[in-house]
Amino acid sequence: MSVENKGGLDTKLSKKTTFENKTISSIESLYSTGEVKSKFSIGEKLSEYKSSYSIECYKEFVQKHLPFEVGQADKYRSIWDTEWARNLVFNEDKGVNFPSTFSFLYKLSTSKTKQVVVEAFRKGEYTRGVDGEPDKNGNPTTTMKTFKTSHLTTQLFEEVFGEPKSKKVDKSLTDNKSEGGSDSSTSNDNDTPKGEKLVVVQVSIDTSKFVENYSDFQSVYSYLKEFKLDNLEGVELSVNSEELDNFKSESFTKTSEKFYLENLANEHSIKQLEHCLPTDHPKYNPDNKDNLYVA
Repeated sequence: MSVENKGGLDTKLSKKTTFENKTISSIESLYSTGEVKSKFSIGEKLSEYKSSYSIECYKEFVQKHLPFEVGQADKYRSIWDTEWARNLVFNEDKGVNFPSTFSFLYKLSTSKTKQVVVEAFRKGEYTRGVDGEPDKNGNPTTTMKTFKTSHLTTQLFEEVFGEPKSKKVDKSLTDNKSEGGSDSSTSNDNDTPKGEKLVVVQVSIDTSKFVENYSDFQSVYSYLKEFKLDNLEGVELSVNSEELDNFKSESFTKTSEKFYLENLANEHSIKQLEHCLPTDHPKYNPDNKDNLYVA
């Protein structure tokens, strides 16, 4: 190796060492604070390093110098790559609206971005239904209440903002026939003949009536879940509990989103109404579209 080439290699190694030392120092300092911004910034530093050197160098650097494994380092980078959350934390100074736990911030990075989620963290609060006092008939009711987003946990976030679970067909509600129309079970002349099943009750729910009306659906849900029949030989009662639970989750999420967005719209309307004249005011003008004060 020539002196010139050796000098160039030494320079590159020196720059790499300097860069690594600065990165290590920054990450160690950020790691000790436990702040929301710090977790995003750790991801930024790791992304800078990974984009500057090979994947092998990146893995070796993390394993050799940092207080966590490569898998967790990748999660920090994922947090930094969550653009909407990063913008709120750094550009709008909304870090106080986020839980500071690493697991929660990573949860955000793996969740589908919804405008209702962005607005909730921008405002620092969200609404959800909670069990209220039973009505006069003893039926359960739901009350919408407001909570701070900074108090969210990963499980609660999934309950409030997560996607409804996929619906599955309850096989107990279908007959035991193959596509050809014959019984799919193996027949045997010595078997005791089985009579046909007579369906006398079927319950259909128009989901469009309840998808944004969680309170009413909860009454339907409670009735169906408690629907029982004394055990009688030859009588079978099947309730598709799984599908009921799945739609309950969907109805809850959609109702919360609707309530939150309506609140935002109402806040805007209230600000306008504060400047409106009542109809009995001496200066009320029916020709003025908005009935606003005129200077």
